[in-house]
Amino acid sequence: MSENKKNKELDAITVILTVIGVVLIFGILLKIFKDLKENTGSDIVSEEGQEILGDPDKREKLRKAVEHYHEKGNWDLLSNVSKETV
Repeated sequence: MSENKKNKELDAITVILTVIGVVLIFGILLKIFKDLKENTGSDIVSEEGQEILGDPDKREKLRKAVEHYHEKGNWDLLSNVSKETV
């Protein structure tokens, strides 16, 4: 085999391995980002909070409880917002 043919074969193998490596790295990064997206909690408001905010009557009671807290410094009215709330 001539030296020139060996070099071309090595170049072809190098290109193929480089492409495979880039694809693998891209796939790994894609999986990492996908896992981060799926496993990262982004719930800011609890289910109970969403229920209260979705109900106009409960939302009004919550607003009054917060105003009462700011005026009096206690959460006495919070128990009126939801039966589950202490």
